[in-house]
Amino acid sequence: MRPMKPIKRIIFILTCLGTSIGIGAEVYTVETVPSPKDRGQEYYVSNPDAILSAEVADTLDAMLRQLNHATNVELAVVALDQYADSQYDTYTFALALFNYWGIGEADKNTGVLVFLARKKRDIQIITGSGIEGILTDSKCREVIDHNIHYLGMDNFDQGILHICEDLSDILMDDKNRAELMLGWKPKSTVSTHILMWLCIIGFLLMVWFSTMAYQRLNGKPGQTAEDIQDQSENLQTFSGCMAFMFPIPFIFFYLFYRFARKHVKSVPINCPQCGALTTLMPEEERAAKISSLLRKQEQVEDKLQSYKYVIWHCPQCEHNEIDKRKGAQYSTYRDCPECGARAMKERWRITTVEPTFSEDGEQLSTQTCLCCNYTQQVPLKVDRLSVSMSRGGGGHHGSHRSGSFGGGHSSGGGAGGHF
Repeated sequence: MRPMKPIKRIIFILTCLGTSIGIGAEVYTVETVPSPKDRGQEYYVSNPDAILSAEVADTLDAMLRQLNHATNVELAVVALDQYADSQYDTYTFALALFNYWGIGEADKNTGVLVFLARKKRDIQIITGSGIEGILTDSKCREVIDHNIHYLGMDNFDQGILHICEDLSDILMDDKNRAELMLGWKPKSTVSTHILMWLCIIGFLLMVWFSTMAYQRLNGKPGQTAEDIQDQSENLQTFSGCMAFMFPIPFIFFYLFYRFARKHVKSVPINCPQCGALTTLMPEEERAAKISSLLRKQEQVEDKLQSYKYVIWHCPQCEHNEIDKRKGAQYSTYRDCPECGARAMKERWRITTVEPTFSEDGEQLSTQTCLCCNYTQQVPLKVDRLSVSMSRGGGGHHGSHRSGSFGGGHSSGGGAGGHF
């Protein structure tokens, strides 16, 4: 065998060394990322792959310790070489890790996670649901954009350090700190000028509500008492809400309007044949004559309440005018492609393809018409899984930790980017 040349020998050794390092690097799951609280309650940095230098990791721990004491905010830093990415992208992995650890106090949800994935060249800031008003998505984006050039040059020490410093400066602002510590927000002084405008607005709203109430309670020709009550329900609800802002006028308006809704009457129509005023056919008489007045499909729809058939009777010429409208169960049924009746209902559905975190799933819905018994199968898409992992199982982790995060939760606020 011919001996290798010195240059080829060096390249061979470096290749083998790089391969061995890559093979030996640990791939972390949400459950196996080392928690900084394993070292004690006063630690906030998880750096298992030594991406950050020991000096910067200690500096960050000291900074974040001071931030927690001053604001009650738990800001954790995680720097990993690689993670199990079969079901996650960097954002969903960071969000799952945030909720698994429970960063931030449980009653305030003021936690923050700065997550670096070196192999993916991705940085994410995840914020707890109680701090999103201070660390908005746009502010997190500004912090990342301001420092991402350090990460692009693989200067992870300076990049992560400056990101945490910028976040700390925002949180340590006097106004934000007061809100975080005391739940207090500065309130502007209510002046006479503002009170005057509130009175004007209240008066105009009362005029508008009164006009709407008059129109809705009087109804239109062809509306039954039930129709008028239904169309008036939202206005009653809104007037009740307005009573909290303008109690004196709207409390009386709400009480009067609720009383008036209970005593509305149907508004008849004129007979299209003779012009006489019709009357709403009583329910007992309607039930007895419905088989002769409606076709089979219409009878089924009326019974299922997918459509409602209102019958106006003319006492002068005995003409019956039928008014078709959507029923209470309209959205429960679908139009049958065979007979046209609104009587198609799902009987059952089965899952043919299970959804994952990266791919949608599929289901097969079997639907049958209750009028003609026509049956069809409809494929349906199932949305991919979302990350909703909570910190559950705290007892399991507490048995081996000397500390833990506060049990906070994030709904996905923050920002991220590639470098």
